[in-house]
Amino acid sequence: MDAGVTVPADQYVKEWGLADKIKPVALDEWRVGGAPSGALQGLPFSGFSWPLWYNTDLLKKAGVDKIPTTTDELVTAAQKLRAAGIGPLTVGGNDWTGQKLFYQVAQSFTDAATMHKVMQHGGYCATPSVLDGIKLFTQLRDARVFVDNAAGLIADGMYASYYSGKAAIMPAGSWAYTESAASGTGIEKHTTLGGFPVPSGSTFKKPMSYRGFTGVGFMITKRGAQPGRIDNVRRLVTKFYADTAVGDFVKGAGILPPTTGDFASYATNPLLTQSLGLDATVDYAVLPDVWIGSASDRIIQVLSAAYGASTPQQICAGLDTATKG
Repeated sequence: MDAGVTVPADQYVKEWGLADKIKPVALDEWRVGGAPSGALQGLPFSGFSWPLWYNTDLLKKAGVDKIPTTTDELVTAAQKLRAAGIGPLTVGGNDWTGQKLFYQVAQSFTDAATMHKVMQHGGYCATPSVLDGIKLFTQLRDARVFVDNAAGLIADGMYASYYSGKAAIMPAGSWAYTESAASGTGIEKHTTLGGFPVPSGSTFKKPMSYRGFTGVGFMITKRGAQPGRIDNVRRLVTKFYADTAVGDFVKGAGILPPTTGDFASYATNPLLTQSLGLDATVDYAVLPDVWIGSASDRIIQVLSAAYGASTPQQICAGLDTATKG
């Protein structure tokens, strides 16, 4: 829309009867600035979830009777898992998977608006609530919650260690549900999805997860909005938002639907079935992607060291420098 190729979609949501169909949270992610007051740049269609995966068989083997919901419980679970010769939480500390997990922990004590500002402009060291979250991350790291050598891992190693039963917990998106079933390990049958445990005094009341609706959607060009063409656009787009069409994409592509309705019967993968019900058990953290923008690669370099031995002050200073470029 900023390039002058497309038109705002606000009027079409109302005129095409989609206002009560598409979830407001999904629409907001397609608004300028991610704010409810921003112009709607398009119509979201494909969503995703990004929970923590817990191997319940391994947890039980180590004497962990329930999924941890607090960071104290997570530390205790990690100790028991290590005592049983099982890796605790596996994550790619050297790539985007580690970046996303770090940001979940870092915003444990921070409201969304403040986190948006810090991600965009810096101020990690100068914002006490964010610095407290960074300190929490290093406390969990030093309590050996993450698997050994997490700083050197990337996503492939994370998936391999979880699928093979060498680690009991990992953060992974809904795009991996099909892959996990195809691994032939049966991991999807004894995985429970949840959120990252929260500390005492957290901004979040329930364990934290991510979700997003920015993957795929419909944008309307100026040419498409012309009087002789817009009705054809309407007929095409509204067919995609029919429950049966959305359900087919849930079944065939494993999307998290951006629309209201019950799509559980379309979810043939057991993890996707769980994912559709996550709203009741987790709170959603700010996904950093949109807010950190071009600083992403620089930030990953800082966070690789954070999974190693960096102090909270070194981490926040490095993030401030990376953000400002």
